[in-house]
Amino acid sequence: MLMKTNTSGVLGDRQDLYRPEVDGLRAVAVLPVILFHAGVPFFSGGFIGVDIFFVISGFLITSIIARDIDNNRFSIIDFYERRARRILPALFVVILACLPFAWLWMLPMAYKDFSQSLMATVSYASNILFYIETGYFDVTSAQKPLLHTWSLSVEEQFYVVFPLLLLAILTFGRRLTLPLLAGLTLASILCSQWLQSIDPEAGFYMIVSRAWELLAGAIGALALRNRSAEALSRHGDWLSLAGLVLIVGSLAFFPAGGQTPSLLVLPCVIGTVLVLMFARSGSLAGRLLSLKPLVWVGLISYSAYLWHQPLLAFLRLRMLNEPPVWLSLAVALMSLSIAWASWRYVERPFRDRSRVSRRTIFAGAVAASTVIFVVGAAGQLKQGFPGRLSDEALNTAAIFKEESAMFQPCLSTERNYIEPQDTCRHNKTLPETVMIYGDSHGAAISLEMAKVFAARGTGVRQFTHAGCMPVPGLESSIPGESCLRFNTDAMSYLDSHPAIDTVVLASRWTAHLGGYLFNNEEGGNEGTIVRYMQLVAGEAPRDDSAARIRSVSDLVQQHIKDLLARGKKVVLVYQIPEAGWDVPAYLSKEMYFGLKHDVDLSTASAVNKRRNAGSDAMLDGIGTHPNLLRIKPRELFCDTLQQGRCLLQMEGRALYIDDDHVSQLGASIIAGRLSTVVASRL
Repeated sequence: MLMKTNTSGVLGDRQDLYRPEVDGLRAVAVLPVILFHAGVPFFSGGFIGVDIFFVISGFLITSIIARDIDNNRFSIIDFYERRARRILPALFVVILACLPFAWLWMLPMAYKDFSQSLMATVSYASNILFYIETGYFDVTSAQKPLLHTWSLSVEEQFYVVFPLLLLAILTFGRRLTLPLLAGLTLASILCSQWLQSIDPEAGFYMIVSRAWELLAGAIGALALRNRSAEALSRHGDWLSLAGLVLIVGSLAFFPAGGQTPSLLVLPCVIGTVLVLMFARSGSLAGRLLSLKPLVWVGLISYSAYLWHQPLLAFLRLRMLNEPPVWLSLAVALMSLSIAWASWRYVERPFRDRSRVSRRTIFAGAVAASTVIFVVGAAGQLKQGFPGRLSDEALNTAAIFKEESAMFQPCLSTERNYIEPQDTCRHNKTLPETVMIYGDSHGAAISLEMAKVFAARGTGVRQFTHAGCMPVPGLESSIPGESCLRFNTDAMSYLDSHPAIDTVVLASRWTAHLGGYLFNNEEGGNEGTIVRYMQLVAGEAPRDDSAARIRSVSDLVQQHIKDLLARGKKVVLVYQIPEAGWDVPAYLSKEMYFGLKHDVDLSTASAVNKRRNAGSDAMLDGIGTHPNLLRIKPRELFCDTLQQGRCLLQMEGRALYIDDDHVSQLGASIIAGRLSTVVASRL
């Protein structure tokens, strides 16, 4: 996840309002998020800096607007001029700096996505684009150079409406200002909570669920204008210190995998409002936040935020392996030096009206936006300029797009749920007696498995859902996912079609059980997203504890035993060895950058065995049964052609389409074992 720093720039425009403790507060927010994105341990809550900066922005901009309205000098043109001076010059410089590195280092699909983000950024719609792009097979956010611009779009969408709304309220209904804003804030909070329960990604990116944080700052600014200096001095020191404690505590203890915005960030939002309202130079919180190093970082925080994400993203794009923490940290610290130069030579000059006129600002913004949009459109229309790669590298890079397109139409997701009657049927002219039941790992091998059953005169019904273990009574730890519904539908379909006598169960058992993605300990690390299966609410422990794992394991075993007791034949596909690396991207970059390796790409067999020990034990614990057939992909991929290694590539061809889903070549190897097992047992 990414954070958003202050983009209002109003303190820089109105020196009489300058408060060094606010710059210190910016530093408190921006430093943890930079370290979080660099992968430094102990900063798991760093990404909630976005919430802090939305509050700061709402507070400062409302202070300026309210003061201008009271002094009869508010102008919407002046307002947007200040926004343009603050935001656009540094943003354009960062975008232009990204272009050559994107051209040199990005594979076609990534360059095409980057081109879309160029167009969305200058259209202030990047939050919508990145929401649309999110999905089960989405590229990791760490490799998207402009992902952080989503927050700029959220703010600009907010400020299209808010100044005029505030002007109308203060002009025609001043007494209703705080009640009306409080009502809007409550509505946004409720909307945020609702979206977190049905579509967390929408809750993260959309303005309707972020507005309450900006409005909280606005309410704080307006409430402050209605208080007397005596009231502030009476309680301000303690309130500001309490606010700082709430902020630091939230950054330090925000739970891994916690959703934002949500009620989990409410203490941080309240703390930020308290600091903005009550911290002054004489208070303890004000003195702490006014320390010179913090103020310096706060002054350059907007540029630091703009630069750190592209630098870290291009570092990861250029390297074959996940960069070590020390290198990411060095690049993150380098972003502060670049940010200082950006602040000194870009931000400050363009905010000086005596040096750059209004006409120049607006004309330059239109011209630069047009050029960037055209460059983005060209990259989109030209499909990422594939001619930059050799045919061999291009064919390898295209594996994911080509092969995932083969099975994705049969794969349910929470956004594209496939109703039971619309699920895929393979071998349509043959009697339907087999069900392939699983998640995306099951979908990836379904076509090759269907060929095996076709040879035996059998039709196949496919029930697969991304991110869902094929066991009724389980749901995902990610709110809004439809696993419970999917499993209920699958079992209802099985009940209503007694001719189906064989069920193939295939899943990413290990990740669903333990909750963590794969690190192959050789530089291939999928990331730190926590996502696991749990029993339905109220029936068992619902976290990543050993108790939850035991409860899920027991239910998996009971489910399979129940299928066997009903007379079904069960083909149990154990965990497919994971890669850790995005295999086609890794191989394509080797070719593109002129690198070679002497043997086929592989991972350590011992690491794979240790990784999957829990899920193997769970499935082994079912025991034997004449109708239970086991397929263990580890026996097919590991310790075969290379002793002690699990193959990711065979004779130059990728066995995977990404970091964990097998290619059709890999699926054919598993299907080959299925053919042998079926011939001998079914």
